[in-house]
Amino acid sequence: MFNLTVTKRDRKWLRSSFRRLDIIYDDPTRIEGILDFDMYYDAERDECILNPSKEHWIDPRRIKDAYEIEITFSHSRFSALPQVRETGERIRIVAQERGDKLEDLHINKYLNDTACLCMQMEEKELFPEGFSLNVFVQQLVVPFFYWQSYLERQGCSPWDGYSHKVEGVLEWYEDNKTKVSSESLGKCIDLLRELEKGPRTVELLLSDTPPIVASMDLIPLFRYKAYKGFWQMREALRKHGMQANPTLELTQRLMIRASHRYLGKKPVLILNTRIRFKVGIKHI
Repeated sequence: MFNLTVTKRDRKWLRSSFRRLDIIYDDPTRIEGILDFDMYYDAERDECILNPSKEHWIDPRRIKDAYEIEITFSHSRFSALPQVRETGERIRIVAQERGDKLEDLHINKYLNDTACLCMQMEEKELFPEGFSLNVFVQQLVVPFFYWQSYLERQGCSPWDGYSHKVEGVLEWYEDNKTKVSSESLGKCIDLLRELEKGPRTVELLLSDTPPIVASMDLIPLFRYKAYKGFWQMREALRKHGMQANPTLELTQRLMIRASHRYLGKKPVLILNTRIRFKVGIKHI
C-alpha cells in the first residue's frame, strides 16, 4: 500500500497547476473542485501531452475541458491509489445518450462510481518510489477525463482500453506477459478472485484441466485477446509450479457445463481419467 498523504510540495504544485482544485483536510483527505486541462494525444507515439505547443492547437485531438471531480485519499478493494470520482453528471449523461453502461466508460459502478484509472498490477511500476500527487494527476487523472471528452466529442475512444473485470485482466496480461514477475502473476490471480463472482476463471487457471475442456468453457465469455491472455497466464502458472492437477469432479463439472452450452445434451461420462463426448464438437 502507498502512503497517501498530501505534502507541502503537493500543495504548492496543486495551487500553481490546477487552481480550481482545493484540498479538504478531513478523514480521509480529499481534493475537490474543477479539474481544468489542455491535452493533446499523439497517436503515433501513444502519449498524452499536457499544455501542447501551438502546432497542435487546431488538431481535433487537442482538447481543453473541465470536469467537477473529487479525489479521496483512501484505498479500495482493487487499488492502492486515491479514488477519483466525477461529481457532475457528464459521464453518466454521455453513457445514457450512447446507450452504454457506465462500465463501458471505465466507471466502477460498484465502488461509488469511481474511475478505473489503471490496472492494479501497474501501480508499482507507475510509482516505484512511492505515491506522487503530480504523477497521479498528470499521468492518470487528466488522461482519464481527456478520454471521456474525446469520446463525447468524436464518438469514439482516442486509444484502445482494456475490457471490464476478468476479461480486462487477461487482456492486460497478454500485453505484458514478457515482463510480468511471479509476484505480479500472484497479484493477477488475487485480483481475478476479487473480480469474479464465481470461481470459473481462477479455477481453470490453477488446475491443469485438459485444454479442450477449458476452451469450451471460456470461448463464449472472452474476446480473442483475453482468450490468448488466459492461455499465456496458464502456461506461466505451470512454469512457476502454481498449478495443481484437476480433480475428476472438477473436470466432469466443467464438461457438463460446456456440453449444455454447446450441444444442449448431457455428455457421456467414462469414469476413469478422462471424459469424452459421444458426439463431435464442430464449434471449436
